Amino acid sequence: MCAIGERQGEQSTRAHALSLLALAQWHRGELAQASMHAKESLRIMCTFNDTLGTVLLVERLAWIAGTAGESERAAVLLGVAQQLWPLLGGQSLLGSPHYHAAHEACEQQARRALGDRAFQIAVDHGAALDLDQAVAYALGEPAQPSPSTPTAPTDEPSTPLTRRERQVAELLAQGLSNKDIAARLVIAQRTAEGHVERILTKLGFTNRIQLAAWVAEQQQGRHS
Repeated sequence: MCAIGERQGEQSTRAHALSLLALAQWHRGELAQASMHAKESLRIMCTFNDTLGTVLLVERLAWIAGTAGESERAAVLLGVAQQLWPLLGGQSLLGSPHYHAAHEACEQQARRALGDRAFQIAVDHGAALDLDQAVAYALGEPAQPSPSTPTAPTDEPSTPLTRRERQVAELLAQGLSNKDIAARLVIAQRTAEGHVERILTKLGFTNRIQLAAWVAEQQQGRHS
């Protein structure tokens, strides 16, 4: 199918065929080939703005990295996938028990290898990348610099929080529980709990009431 798609110039079909080939090669332990074909498929998916294809390939590249012992890379890619799944508005990992099992195995392996703190730092790094940076990281390529433009003042107040942590903080301020936040962001509850703990620590707060007041001040600053 890959060869047919290449001969006919049908890149979308070829990208999906390469994605499935990479998955099969990962199962067989052919990690170098699996990584190469997953990256090739990802490049094509991005030209079509195929979000589903992109996030599936990021997930697969995380699994491949984890199996290859590249635990930090696997954790960063899991963080990238974590921020992309909600864009699809449905179940993460397509609700597939096989995909969920692979994801959990990858997460557990990386967490054991790195330790909880280093694992979460890597996941947060992946979740904070914008799409171009995330794809470049997944492909193992340097992110392309943005065109030079004068620095413009921003309406966004400076905070020590990552983009994901700001999302969690805003949901906390709305009164959502850790379980509800996890469901809203399509992440594990323990991941949400970790975000909450880090947010409170970074801001020097001891409870959610203080955090809610801080979020309100931040939002007022953006609109004043």
